Amino acid sequence: MKWGYKHKTGIIGADAEYYASRLFMMIKNPNGSRRPDLISPEISFDYPISIELKSGKGKKGVMVDYQLHYALNTSEDYFELFNKLPPKVVKEDLFGKKESSFFDSESRIPYYYDVLDRPDKIMSEDLSLPFSSIKLSWGDHHIVPNYFAFYNFAIRKHLRTGGDLKLIIQELEEMIKLDAQGDCHDYKLRKEDAQSWQNLEGGDVLAVYHDLDFKKMDISSQKKKVLNSDSD
Repeated sequence: MKWGYKHKTGIIGADAEYYASRLFMMIKNPNGSRRPDLISPEISFDYPISIELKSGKGKKGVMVDYQLHYALNTSEDYFELFNKLPPKVVKEDLFGKKESSFFDSESRIPYYYDVLDRPDKIMSEDLSLPFSSIKLSWGDHHIVPNYFAFYNFAIRKHLRTGGDLKLIIQELEEMIKLDAQGDCHDYKLRKEDAQSWQNLEGGDVLAVYHDLDFKKMDISSQKKKVLNSDSD
């Protein structure tokens, strides 16, 4: 196995998941490659929840667009977003063919993003030896519902590209629909697009939590423009 930069950052992400799973009494999702990182076992929670964990220094996590569809679990979720029921597909198993949906879960599962701060000064080159993850330190959690993260993604893409915010939201919703139905498979190609990656800042979460007055804050004129257009 090549012990390179990506492998070392993978160690950081895995350690963050193990830490958070034990703290919240959750388990790592066995299907984590296409679903949120952490899910709640029935024994720990009265109602199920799921968490997508984003860890990093400076209270910053990184979102990717092909994970946005994780929020869709039921037909009700789909209808709420697209104002129509999800399409039916024919599946065949040992008992024959039957119609079903990609969203057959019986109950809605609340979906959250958790930006886990890493206050240590560990660099990737400090993780070369086995069990190096013991050096890592974990700080505050900044937890928000999925719709906060979704609109954060759209606004940050707007700020970086200058594109129309409403159009960006519509394009992201259409992308979510295709991804949730399994109709899009170009994930590797999408990773190469810089706009597929947007920051999720713990500082923004704290601003909402403490109900800060944005008018008194020193923010750029571009951010002010977004806030004003969003309130129209």
